[in-house]
Formats: sequence, structure tokens, C-alpha cells
Amino acid sequence: MLVTVSILSWSPVTWAQSQANAAGRWEGSLSLPGREMAMAIELEPDEKGAWSATMDLPDQGFKYFPLMDVAVEGSTVSFAMAAVPGVPVFKGALSDDGQTLSGSMSQAGQTFPFKLARTAVAKPEAPAASAPKDPPTSGFRAAFIGEFEHAEKQLVQLAEAFPAEKYSWRPSESVWPV
Repeated sequence: MLVTVSILSWSPVTWAQSQANAAGRWEGSLSLPGREMAMAIELEPDEKGAWSATMDLPDQGFKYFPLMDVAVEGSTVSFAMAAVPGVPVFKGALSDDGQTLSGSMSQAGQTFPFKLARTAVAKPEAPAASAPKDPPTSGFRAAFIGEFEHAEKQLVQLAEAFPAEKYSWRPSESVWPV
């Protein structure tokens, strides 16, 4: 009887390839006292391996909020919302199958759990700058814009009635004469 023994060799490359990839869109929630807050993050490495991320918190009005101190080391992921009071810091870990990211958010001495799932849907594109639209012809917006146009005309008439060249006053440096 012939017995064959095979030895598996694990190189760093093989180990790295077996790790779950954190890149992509993750959606889920942050568990706060009495409620769940929906959240989504988009993690992306650049060509040099540095990570960047944005976060959507619809309940807070955040969309494409840039995250700071983004780090992905093995299956550990961390990032912070530096421009938010209390500087929320998120630390989590990828599941073995790479389909969930869970951990905790710490802010102002309090800690709350979060759980996100990988989504197959790519991040929606940020809205493109649209061409100016024709002003409305009726309704509140039309009245509001009309008031501004009327005020603008009055200010121009006032500036033309008192030209800087004719009178001794001079506008400040940040004001342009008409």
C-alpha cells in the first residue's frame, strides 16, 4: 500500500489572498439606545494601497461624508468622523467569509455596536452639477426669486444714483462700484 503525504505550504502571498477584501460598499446599521440608525460606507484603496472611505448616515443628513484615519489591516477596519463633535471612531472586523463588517463606534465616552453587510450594488454616483434651469413662473419660488430680482434692481439704481466718481465717498475694497 502506497501512502502519499502532501504538505501544504503557506506563503505570505497565499495568506493575503485568502483574507477577505474590505473594498466595496457596506450597508447596515448602528445600534443606538432605543433605535437603529441606518448607515453605509464605501471603502476604496488607491493604487498605492492607502485607503479612503465615505459614509452615508441618512438619518443625520450625511451623504458621501469623507472619513479620516481609514485603516485596513488584515481583517481589521477602522475610521473616524473627524469633523463631527466627539469624533466618532469606528473599529470593526470582517467576517471570515468577507460578507459582514461588525464592530463598535466610540464617541464622547460612549460605545455602540454596528453591523454592516457587503452589497453588490455600487455606490451611486454623486449628482452631477446641473445646468441652470429656467426660473419658475408661479408659486412660492417665483415670488421669492421675484423679490430678490426687485431688490437687486433697487440696489443697482441706488449705486448708479451715487456714483463714486461724483461724490467723495468710496466703497470699501470688497465692494465694487457700478
